[in-house]
Amino acid sequence: MPQYSLPSSRAIAIVLGIAISTTIGVTVYFKDVRQGVIVGLLVLILGQVFELRHQIVDHATAIRQFTNTALDRLISYLKLSEAYTPDDWLIKLMQRMAALKVGAETKHFQLLRLQRLLEETVVRASLETSQPWVLPTPTEMQRAIEMQRAIETAGKYVHAVTVNAGRYVERFWEPGTIFTESYLGTNREAALRGVSIHRLFVVSADVLSGKDQDAHAGLLAALNGLKGVPNVKQQVVLLDDSLPEELRAATTSFLTVDGEFASESDGTRDGTSVKLYACAGDAEIVKRLEERFTHLKFLAKNWP
Repeated sequence: MPQYSLPSSRAIAIVLGIAISTTIGVTVYFKDVRQGVIVGLLVLILGQVFELRHQIVDHATAIRQFTNTALDRLISYLKLSEAYTPDDWLIKLMQRMAALKVGAETKHFQLLRLQRLLEETVVRASLETSQPWVLPTPTEMQRAIEMQRAIETAGKYVHAVTVNAGRYVERFWEPGTIFTESYLGTNREAALRGVSIHRLFVVSADVLSGKDQDAHAGLLAALNGLKGVPNVKQQVVLLDDSLPEELRAATTSFLTVDGEFASESDGTRDGTSVKLYACAGDAEIVKRLEERFTHLKFLAKNWP
């Protein structure tokens, strides 16, 4: 904030000197002390007025610069406020960076080093998040965690297909486990905030009828967990000879979110072996899985 001050002693001395000199000169010239004093006072007042005017101009410039800086900062803060809520990770990260800055301010070199490191980190993060991302060598649990995170941040839709190959239904949807309940809870929260969730379960007649009790229990756990939730559609596809060969031969379960995130389990697809993965930003993979989802959707039936 700009600081205000009275005219400097040097400025006062100069104006006072001119006023006294004028007073003496007028008194001597007109031989009238009263007139000399009046003129001297006028010169003193005018001198102070000009000095104050000079200071007002200087302060106005300073105030204008201060105001512009304050407005720029306010706009920045308003933009940041749209990016986080008080309990969000971003504000916590900013608080940590602010603490680092305070700690580094005692040493100018460390402060410059901190600034360079933070700028490099932001640039690297910007580059990496603009490129397709693939979770390296994941386990099935790591893949499931990434799928759950993708659903947490979904804004439009979630398309999920579960194929009961290799007892996948009973392995992934084990009734009563913490993960199953947590995963279903994340789907429920997404649906309640307006995300469209469409789930397809490709299973055999034995699973549907309950003849395969373990897989049937897993299927019920998966379906009943979101039963009646708005914006959730759940259907089954019968895995039998009526299913087209290319769909019957595809054994991977998969998930797509908002046309951006994709994940697929171990299995076969398009006549080739697939190793489980989770990725973001790969439009080709998302398109391939969405096409398969669309084909299955037309063959699906609603779950009673």
